Amino acid sequence: MIDLHCPRILGTAVAGAFLLTACPDPIELEDGDSTTSGSSAGSATGTSSSSSTVDPDGGTSSTTAPDPGTSDDSGTTGSGIDDPGCPACMVLAVGLEEGRGIAVDLDYVYFTDQSRGTVERVHKGGGEGSVLASEQDTPYGVAVSDQHVYWSNFYAAGSIQRAPLAGGPPTLVGTGSYPRTVAVVGDQVYWGTFSDDSGAVMRVPTALDQMPSELAYVLGGVADLVVQGDRVFFTAHTNSSGAGFIEPPPKGSPVGSVFATPPGGGPIDPFDVEQIASNQAEPWGIALTGDTLLWINGMGEASNDARSVISMATAGGPTQALASGQGNPWDIAVDDQYAYWTDFTEVKAIPLAGGAEIVLAEQQNTARSIAVDEQWVYWITRERVLQRPKP
Repeated sequence: MIDLHCPRILGTAVAGAFLLTACPDPIELEDGDSTTSGSSAGSATGTSSSSSTVDPDGGTSSTTAPDPGTSDDSGTTGSGIDDPGCPACMVLAVGLEEGRGIAVDLDYVYFTDQSRGTVERVHKGGGEGSVLASEQDTPYGVAVSDQHVYWSNFYAAGSIQRAPLAGGPPTLVGTGSYPRTVAVVGDQVYWGTFSDDSGAVMRVPTALDQMPSELAYVLGGVADLVVQGDRVFFTAHTNSSGAGFIEPPPKGSPVGSVFATPPGGGPIDPFDVEQIASNQAEPWGIALTGDTLLWINGMGEASNDARSVISMATAGGPTQALASGQGNPWDIAVDDQYAYWTDFTEVKAIPLAGGAEIVLAEQQNTARSIAVDEQWVYWITRERVLQRPKP
């Protein structure tokens, strides 16, 4: 333990984004988050997706949102829209301004648009879409349960909000300075904050019958998290020295780490976190399959496994570069056979057992967040939401 504090438009637009039905057969503030935090890869229009701590609006989250049943979602808004870099893709939505987060459930794909301040959804395979929340302050991460959609509003006096899937106004879940990633696991909501000098991992019951608790605190921004049982694993832009960074670090400056909260659950000391991997180059997205963690390393020194997909056992031990020599990687998803990740203009996969990389899509305009279900891969770019079959 260490102490670290088909080519035609058929319908209408929804909130400025065209929500599409694809053919049955067949991705600032870029360098960051619209306020912004991001990867050196997927979240930027430039060469790095750094995160700044500028509050662009200085406002608070809206507590009003249109009911999904009242939004302009009658009928479809497109069919057979092609993506030149992905012939196998179904394009679900176009016309986004700053697409950022993505999540899926059985029927829908949920996504955020930071510039328009919206949380939206569209049917898998294309079809009706709706706005679940509007007038939000730079919405970033998104997660979904059986009753609610949750999202983070990424700014200095930020918040975690949720809205009923059946329609209704948002409800405040929790607050934080630049909340970035959000996850719903069982009856708990987790989120991480990403300021330039600190980060926290927070948790609150979905019943919202308790105050949020702080599970971990480190001296660098928390980029992403996953949950296994009573432990939270997270990437953070700090090393054992405690020095944090937001921009990709210059040569010789501090690097990032992967941390875990102690086993056992219950109240813990937020400063008592386990550093399970150190000296990682700008770690961003993290995913979990079985007892294997995988994460994305961004820009940095080759000696720190920069621009790589890294794997490691949850119990600890050596790290392995599953894929290296990437361009500007950012987010990652995983199933029991493959790891999938976004690499700025490309979306890729690789067998967990090792092997050659598979390019799933290219010519993407800043591929950002990624998700998978049993049959499909989904991702969001600056302007589009797409899905395609798994390899």
